[in-house]
Amino acid sequence: MTAAVLVMVAGLAQGAGVQRLRTPEGVRYHAWFPEERPAGLVVSVHGISRNAAEHVRRLAPAAAAAGYAVVAPLLPPGRFRGFQRLRAGAAEAVEDVVADAAARAGRPFPRFVLVGFSGGAQFAHRYAMLRPGRIESLLLGAAGWYTLPDPALPWPLGVAPGTAPAAVDLAGFLRLPVTVVVGADDTRRDVSLNADPAVDRLLGRNRLERARRWVAALRARRRAGGAPVRLRVLPGVGHDFAEAARAGLVDALAEALGVAPRRHVTRITAAASGGG
Repeated sequence: MTAAVLVMVAGLAQGAGVQRLRTPEGVRYHAWFPEERPAGLVVSVHGISRNAAEHVRRLAPAAAAAGYAVVAPLLPPGRFRGFQRLRAGAAEAVEDVVADAAARAGRPFPRFVLVGFSGGAQFAHRYAMLRPGRIESLLLGAAGWYTLPDPALPWPLGVAPGTAPAAVDLAGFLRLPVTVVVGADDTRRDVSLNADPAVDRLLGRNRLERARRWVAALRARRRAGGAPVRLRVLPGVGHDFAEAARAGLVDALAEALGVAPRRHVTRITAAASGGG
């Protein structure tokens, strides 16, 4: 850990904690802002556990090392059912959070680093396929399944024209830097996993297989050029956000932000503030 990173982490331990906030549209989110004007923004989307505050606590040290703010929208099931497939206005809700964070930070965030875990990773890569111009880089943790970059398959299996909720910008998506992180032990077919036979046939029967096949499909589409697609398989890790964060997800974010990867041991003390 460099001296600069140590200073940043020490500042986190002494500064303001995680805030509970609400947009004018009523979307709740958790956030951490650096004391100085943020250099950029990390947006992290939870899965069905809806652990938005934990996302901010675990990702903030890496974000702070790059001078970035971090926000995690809270997408409750009653209002945002099917958010993983961009249903129920989930994409607009996340953009409301970005706009509110920009107003609080005193600067616009035309592009941001988008992170997602499990169902949040489903949301993240599908959002990036529709709106790649908003994305600085994409970090996906253990999605249950993926939309393939195949124009012959209908959405959400693929990106056939006219089947998605908005126009897919596949060329723009293929230019984005993408990192996929998944546990080596994330092989259980639990009740939350999509067991559709078509998904099994195209992507495999568990999250590890599906991550590998999706990365291979993305790499095949990018053979003529484009940004890198990285896959990190985490030894000894199952389908657990905290385990994945400790084993490599946070390090992957640090790399995406251009700071030295490290084993993060500092968590920000949660401090409630704002309109929760």
